[in-house]
Amino acid sequence: MVKDKIKFEDCVSQIDIEISKRKGKWQLCALSYMDFEDVAQLLRLHIFKKWDLWDQEIPMFKWVNRVISNRMINIARDNYGHLAPPCNGCKHNLDAKHCSLTVSGEKCAECPLYKKWQARREVGYNIKLAASMDTEFFSEKSISVSPESHLDYRGASERLNAAMEKELSCSEWKAYKLMFVDNLSDAAAAKKLNLKKGSENRQPGYRTIFILKARFLEIAKRLIEEQDIV
Repeated sequence: MVKDKIKFEDCVSQIDIEISKRKGKWQLCALSYMDFEDVAQLLRLHIFKKWDLWDQEIPMFKWVNRVISNRMINIARDNYGHLAPPCNGCKHNLDAKHCSLTVSGEKCAECPLYKKWQARREVGYNIKLAASMDTEFFSEKSISVSPESHLDYRGASERLNAAMEKELSCSEWKAYKLMFVDNLSDAAAAKKLNLKKGSENRQPGYRTIFILKARFLEIAKRLIEEQDIV
């Protein structure tokens, strides 16, 4: 008797658990365009695309974790690796600011590798980083002195939505508008789109909503880069 293949949508909960275990290991949380939720979405999409390659004689969690590890390495390399300071993976790395090698205990030019990085790559690194909301860059003082220095989030959102409407088909735009303009929940959007319930334990249209969100994320990132929307 041929054993029925396990479907991706039946394993999403377990996959999300395995992905969530990696959150503490993600080193690029300072990048404005790449927080861990973005990474998690990319990982889900990658696993979905590779699902048919899984030899189901192998335990699912082992295969999934191998795929996750490889994909995270690639994401890090593509977005950040060539600019990252040499501290990640160094035995002297204590935390985001401190080093056990230097006399001062700080990450600084006392370390020859860090000094070399500062001279060659720190500028590019800083360009890719976004100042967090609790730093001096977004303090009340800096905003009052230089109001143009902070981002126009509403304007950027409107420009992105306009670009997405031109890029998407009518049916895709309808779904996008429900989820990201009207801000409906996944369940409410699925109901508006007349998506059918996939299984007893899933919300209506779970798989379709997941695939649409992953597609919208990829398109939005491309448009932001190509059209300088932010």
